[in-house]
Amino acid sequence: TVDYWAIDIENVVTSIAYTTIMNNCVDASGGPDMGYCRFVHRHASSGPGHLAGQVDYVEAQFANLAARRSRGIDYSANYRVPVGDGTLRLSFMGSQLLEQTTIAQSGGAGSDAAGQWNNPKFRGTLTAGYEIGRFRLGVNTTYTSASRFNVNDQSDETREKPEVPAYFNHNLSLTFSPTDQYSVQFGVRNFTNNRIDHPVLQWTYAGPNQTEGNAQGVAFMDAVGRYFYLTLKADF
Repeated sequence: TVDYWAIDIENVVTSIAYTTIMNNCVDASGGPDMGYCRFVHRHASSGPGHLAGQVDYVEAQFANLAARRSRGIDYSANYRVPVGDGTLRLSFMGSQLLEQTTIAQSGGAGSDAAGQWNNPKFRGTLTAGYEIGRFRLGVNTTYTSASRFNVNDQSDETREKPEVPAYFNHNLSLTFSPTDQYSVQFGVRNFTNNRIDHPVLQWTYAGPNQTEGNAQGVAFMDAVGRYFYLTLKADF
């Protein structure tokens, strides 16, 4: 199946990170965006430890923005075939992001984050499973396309590593179900030990009323590497 989707929200209420506010106020593609700059408060005069015009504080809070637009295409396919005494199942799910625009001020062009590290233009998952008797073997591969660290950077000289490389993650599992009620699964996450050496793994996000945020990069790319697990399951 192939599905095209588009979401347009007017007067959207959402939280904005202080880093997003600063980037879009100063480095927006069309010049300073006053929709974001209104959250940046600067010193009116010089004083101990600061100069006039320097940033005093940023309101990283919930805000009523003008609009948010998202567009994309979702793909999915499933296939099943008998192989020997068992059954082979293949499935694919992917999502192509065409647009992820936030408009802070009515009439403004907004900022399109499609292609930034946390909004990659393509993600896909390929799953293969083989079942025979009470055994099930599964292999799962996820792919995240290459992206930009920040789509609003004015040039590649802004950061030491402006590009975030494409990323593969492979997982393997073996499940044995001695009865319909009990099962045991052994698995390996990221069994090829793929990791990227990039500052995005240390990236943090500060929500409303926060000066320091929680690490977000590790939610998109594995910072741990290969690890093993064992799961016992009982249904009652």
